[in-house]
Amino acid sequence: MLPLSRSVFVIRPKLPWYNEDLQICKRRKRKAETVWLSSGTTEDRATYISLRNMYKNMLNDAQNNYLNDCIAKAGNDPKKLFRSIAAMTGKRDELVFPDATSNTQLSEDFKDFFWSKVDKLRNELDNMGIAPFDCGTSDHSATLDCSKRV
Repeated sequence: MLPLSRSVFVIRPKLPWYNEDLQICKRRKRKAETVWLSSGTTEDRATYISLRNMYKNMLNDAQNNYLNDCIAKAGNDPKKLFRSIAAMTGKRDELVFPDATSNTQLSEDFKDFFWSKVDKLRNELDNMGIAPFDCGTSDHSATLDCSKRV
């Protein structure tokens, strides 16, 4: 009696640009690779390399066409464009906030974090010897000296 063995199957999502032509080309490439590895001749190797390059080019073209179509479908709508890019890259819409006991505590943590960044920037500018700008100038130059703790 044979011992039980476990098999692990990885289920990957189907690529939207992968089509029947690519599948046929991949099969031909694999067959040519098997023939070349069993015979070892330079002609079989050249056939395999030719089919490998053809498959790679077909795959790249199919992916590029799919991505260009997705971008074209978004048109001039930035919201649709960013959503399609997020879908292509696998990013999710959900926001993840740090653990906090309450919303008030979370907002205080954010405030403290960013205020410490402002303090650090002020100290670095002071150490560099950069003179502060006048907050009331008309050239709209914003400075860190204009900010006040709330």
